[in-house]
Amino acid sequence: MRPAIVSSDSEDERPAAPPRRKGRDVTPLENAVDLPPRQRKSSAKQARTEKENLQAVQAQLAALQKKYNKQKQTKSTRKATTQDDEPESEEPMSADDGGISFSASASITPLGTLPLPEQRKKPVLRKSTKKTPGQPKIAPRAFLLLPEPTAAERVLDSQPSPPPSPLEDPNNPEDSSAAPPPRSSSPLRRSSPGPRSSSPTHSSSLSVSSGELTRPTADTASRKRPHLPDSTVPPPAKRSKPEAEEMKFREGFVLSAAGKPKASDYVPIGQAVIIRACADYSARVLAQKGFLPLARQATWAAEAFFGSCRVSKEHFALTARITTIITARGSQIRGKLVDATRSLFASHYGLQRSAVKKVIAANKVKVDQLLFKGSFHYKDPEKRQGYAENKILPAIRQLTIFHKKDSLGAIFPSYFDPLPLALIALEITTLEFCAQEWSTGSFIQASFREKDVGARYLVHLADAERWSDLNPAIVETLRRKWYRQVSQTLTTSTLSSMSTNIDQEQEDALRDELAGRTGDTDSEPELEDVVMFAE
Repeated sequence: MRPAIVSSDSEDERPAAPPRRKGRDVTPLENAVDLPPRQRKSSAKQARTEKENLQAVQAQLAALQKKYNKQKQTKSTRKATTQDDEPESEEPMSADDGGISFSASASITPLGTLPLPEQRKKPVLRKSTKKTPGQPKIAPRAFLLLPEPTAAERVLDSQPSPPPSPLEDPNNPEDSSAAPPPRSSSPLRRSSPGPRSSSPTHSSSLSVSSGELTRPTADTASRKRPHLPDSTVPPPAKRSKPEAEEMKFREGFVLSAAGKPKASDYVPIGQAVIIRACADYSARVLAQKGFLPLARQATWAAEAFFGSCRVSKEHFALTARITTIITARGSQIRGKLVDATRSLFASHYGLQRSAVKKVIAANKVKVDQLLFKGSFHYKDPEKRQGYAENKILPAIRQLTIFHKKDSLGAIFPSYFDPLPLALIALEITTLEFCAQEWSTGSFIQASFREKDVGARYLVHLADAERWSDLNPAIVETLRRKWYRQVSQTLTTSTLSSMSTNIDQEQEDALRDELAGRTGDTDSEPELEDVVMFAE
């Protein structure tokens, strides 16, 4: 430091100046004043960075706050639900809550242990096998294998109002539909107790005892029967027939105008009755008339339905909805016949599906020959010999009418024995329809509709009847033979006809073979031969 400079006498009274540093003034510590720190001005880059960091921190805080609020709300909801589900607390209420508090000395102590009640074993729950009275459990096809109605019963079913109970006992006096017993021609009769009257003349002509047989005398016979007063009791009215029960829908079914009616819409027993009626109607279409007018369809549907009620011993009322279900089977059975014919037609007549022009031309030539005067159904199409004896016809019948034990030919044999001419005409019509599908040489599937093939069916039906009129006895014999051939798979058991594979000749040969053996292994091949054969 620099030495202090001594001033003159005139300057002794002035205070000494504080020492100064080089370049700036120095303030003594005792006179120093606390000044705020100097604010540093950040650069633009640093300000932008700090702003981004601030925004990121604020976003994190907002997310955490949102998560916290959500957890808090979930906890409050769970707590409220738990409080609602928990039983009421059995803790004693405090005095502050206005309740009654009990001390430990005032608590109730039991005198002894109460015996626990005996624990009974719970019964084993089993499914009830009892049938519901209204809806008995029955398979939909349960009535298919029942015997078909007789000719007399079919006549009753064709009446406008068939008897309510299909199988009735005529000897049952309670049966209202049974025919009344014939009146006896003998003058002796069992007199019935008449109404008593105060007049003596009435009692003289009528017998009092109902169990005695009385012969009317000349006096009583000539005398007119007196008029009974109005006060007498009238004779009992005739017992009316029970009304048919309306078929109920199955449980859970909702009737809709847009829905297509089906047999499964009804209760199981009603469904079984309808399916049996549908089978009867289908058999009638095949055996009697392939295409029917609407009026005839309704008549056949009613006869089939009443016949089904007869064999199943049920009594339901026929509605328009059930009639629609039954009549729809006519087109279905014709469609099945077309499908079976179409599946056999190409392979049977040697037609091939191909895009090669040569094959298409060959197919067209074959189809033209088959369609010439309906030669396709003859046994020999070229010579036109053997009317309706082509081998494809029995194959079609085995696929449709005589396929299995519940097929139409097995359920209703009276319709198909002998094979009806209507069925033969319908089969020929389907053959012609399938041939038309190949008329261009390529297969083009078409729809089998009545307006397209109905006229051709009538032509083939007329031809079949004309063929039958040439020699009715021989034609009927042929039709019975055709029925036996196609129904043999249903009526004859293959196992019974072939009970053994060893006939008498084979048995003798095996006996001679065994007689030449010793029973040792000399007849077996050697081990070396077996190894060589395996290699």
